[in-house]
Amino acid sequence: MLFWLREIAGWLLVGFAVWLLIIALDYVSHRQVVESGVVAFIGLGVLKGGVLLVRVSTAARLAMQIDEPASSKVR
Repeated sequence: MLFWLREIAGWLLVGFAVWLLIIALDYVSHRQVVESGVVAFIGLGVLKGGVLLVRVSTAARLAMQIDEPASSKVR
């Protein structure tokens, strides 16, 4: 059941990353290019981590649903 915590944390990180990218776009509209680059770089790193957590939790959920090993179904 730990995968639910990972999935919630992943979606929170994805939301935080989107918020950071919106802040980066706001910096660009105010012609603060260096600041927007830094915030966008951090936002993309957080987005990568959030997507990784969502992927891992989805794989864990699917692995728990498997009843039999795949090798026994080949026969």
